[in-house]
Amino acid sequence: MSIERSVRRAVLGDEAILREVRLQALSDAPVAFGSTFEREIARPTEDWQRWMSLGVIFFLYGPAGVQGMVAGQRDETDPAVVHLMAMWVHPKTRGSGGADELVAAVVAWARTEGAKVVRLKVIQGNDRARCFYERIGFRTTGRQEIRLRDGLIEVQMERFVEDAKVLPQDRVTLRRARAEDGEFAFRVLKETMRDYAIATWGTWWEEESRRETLAQVRAGRSEVIELDGVPIGVQLVDRPGTHIQLEQLYIEKAFQRRGFGTHLLNQLFLEARASNLAIRLRVLAVNPAKALYARLGFVVVERTPERHFMEWVP
Repeated sequence: MSIERSVRRAVLGDEAILREVRLQALSDAPVAFGSTFEREIARPTEDWQRWMSLGVIFFLYGPAGVQGMVAGQRDETDPAVVHLMAMWVHPKTRGSGGADELVAAVVAWARTEGAKVVRLKVIQGNDRARCFYERIGFRTTGRQEIRLRDGLIEVQMERFVEDAKVLPQDRVTLRRARAEDGEFAFRVLKETMRDYAIATWGTWWEEESRRETLAQVRAGRSEVIELDGVPIGVQLVDRPGTHIQLEQLYIEKAFQRRGFGTHLLNQLFLEARASNLAIRLRVLAVNPAKALYARLGFVVVERTPERHFMEWVP
């Protein structure tokens, strides 16, 4: 299940929409932006038109209308640099992948402009925003500025336009596993979980794990994660009706830390919101994946010496 969402470039005639969304953003997160609500609400129509003419603005649309925005502008002196700014997503849409789509739109525009780098600023201490940008390829440059209006520190981040770590989301797909995928599914399980099992229990149950994995594939429970049609991992989700149970999300090590797991979790978040069901999972206490789950909003509801039981509630 998915929710229809789209990104559209602002054009002349969208001044009222731009003004409304900008004011929503400043009302929701006044500290995140260089301007203020009082300054923006006083702007005449000509100012909104001038903003659009300086670069590009994209709107994020969902079933409830405009749910976010972002702006991109060319650097005044360096044609290789595009600045990403005014990024905002409605609180009810955060965690759904909409922010990724807005950034991707600016990066794509920067590419057409011949830019090599996309640059932005994030307030020091805004760890959620900083982690998001790091996940999609941005890195701190070491440069900081003190914002004149309130003395807060702005941290500069940037990424290359052609950063291989950030791939279009439509290149990652799911398909139902077939019988011939059984050995692949087991290989991914072993590659990703064997060391954690040994660290937890002191052993790895090779044949038992193979039999269970092959049985899951034959029963039609497993899905193969593919990148451009090439298998890179396995996902298993049960839907008993009372909640969504994420049993497996295993991605080959060569394809980890590229945002693919987060993208798949974002799709589950959309389903969970639409069905008003919680997502539950269990993760080994020694598995660093628990940090990813926590960052995306999962909370520990129970723990044993071996496992953390986590839940995400829409």
